[in-house]
Amino acid sequence: MLAAPAHAWFRLLSPGLVELVFPERTSDAELHRAFRELERWMRDDVHAPYGFLVRIDHVLMLTSKQRQIVAGYEARYADVERRFNAGQAMVVASPVQRGLFTAFTWLSPLVWPYRVFGDTEAALQWLRAHWADVTHDYPTGPRWMGRLRGDQDRTRAG
Repeated sequence: MLAAPAHAWFRLLSPGLVELVFPERTSDAELHRAFRELERWMRDDVHAPYGFLVRIDHVLMLTSKQRQIVAGYEARYADVERRFNAGQAMVVASPVQRGLFTAFTWLSPLVWPYRVFGDTEAALQWLRAHWADVTHDYPTGPRWMGRLRGDQDRTRAG
């Protein structure tokens, strides 16, 4: 993956690793623009594993409507995430918010590896180490998908 979604909130950290930085406040319209581009990227550009550093450490507030907007988009590209999301590091500044996020994932578990951190450096360190681990022997997809090196070649030949 050589590009991140084409929106100011996203940037490519290294091939396959994308950062998403939520602003302190946002409008519903801007949230739609960001997540429409993320959905387009998921559908058109993602054909290999990726990892996300999601920074919500500066967010002052997301309204319940905005949380629904995000959830709606995530539901639309969940099939891509299940197949290619190799891991996600979430940066959440407040211990209370980290606890709420953890409780949320108990109710609605993520299907890819993730960890929640209080600072960006720790999150990035984990994400890079995790990325190296899961893509070492399984470069065409996350380890839990069972795709071994060369599976695509054997499929084409058979």
